[in-house]
Formats: sequence, C-alpha cells, structure tokens
Amino acid sequence: MGTSLTQLLFDILLRFRCNRIAMIADIKKAFLHLEVDGKDRGCLRFLWVDDNEKEETVVVVYRFSRVVFGVSSSPSL
Repeated sequence: MGTSLTQLLFDILLRFRCNRIAMIADIKKAFLHLEVDGKDRGCLRFLWVDDNEKEETVVVVYRFSRVVFGVSSSPSL
C-alpha cells in the first residue's frame, strides 16, 4: 500500500497559525486545467448506460481527459 500522502488536518491548521499572513485557495477548479496524457486515460475509465428504459441496454465506455477532482491520486498528479 504505502505511506499516505494526504496531510493531517491538525498539522495543516498548526502551520496555518505559524505566520502573520495566511493565504488560502480553492483548488477544485485547478484539476480541470490539468490534462491527462493520452496513454494514461485508460486508467480513468467509467461506464455509462445510454438508456436504461430500453430492453437491451447499451453500456458506453468513456475516458476522462482531465484530472478528476475527488480521486485519491489527483493531488499527487
């Protein structure tokens, strides 16, 4: 498995209080600006059912071309 790369909230809050000036930012939209290399897009697949009302459902495979917010590996990419 390996070491967790996610920092503890307690440690972040302690460092936040150490300096006189603090800066914060919302990086949620920053992930949409990072493109995934074409050869690595197969790792970010998801399935979509085209129309579940039909008798024979068609499953479509999509691949993300941008870094996805919320995936555990996103912050390290």
